[in-house]
Amino acid sequence: DTCTELQQLSAELEVSKAGSQKSLDSDGVLVLRRENVALKLSLEHAVNALTVGLKKQYEILTDWQNERLTAGNEATASQQKFVSLEQRIQTMSAHLSQVHADVDGVSRDFGSVKTTLQNQAEGLRCNDVLLATVSAQVA
Repeated sequence: DTCTELQQLSAELEVSKAGSQKSLDSDGVLVLRRENVALKLSLEHAVNALTVGLKKQYEILTDWQNERLTAGNEATASQQKFVSLEQRIQTMSAHLSQVHADVDGVSRDFGSVKTTLQNQAEGLRCNDVLLATVSAQVA
């Protein structure tokens, strides 16, 4: 009788253990599910924060790239203006050289004209003296 009762109690204990194990397993699954949901939410928040950060970095890099492109365009425009100015300077230098040559030619011509005029003036003075002498002799 005692042996049967012990066996029966042992069987009940095993059934009780199995039931509590099932209860523990279902509690464990609930806990795991809750942790899984919490981890999913945490992961979603992290992904959202990362996405916002990446978008911000993308905007910063795009702005920087646009600034570099604008600076490059401005540098190209400045380079073109510089080349244009150099060409204008060369053209003006050539023109200035021609003006100097023309001035030198005019100066030589002026010197020649001056010499001719001086010679003619001297000739006129001589003619005046001669005319005065002839006039004095006629009178």
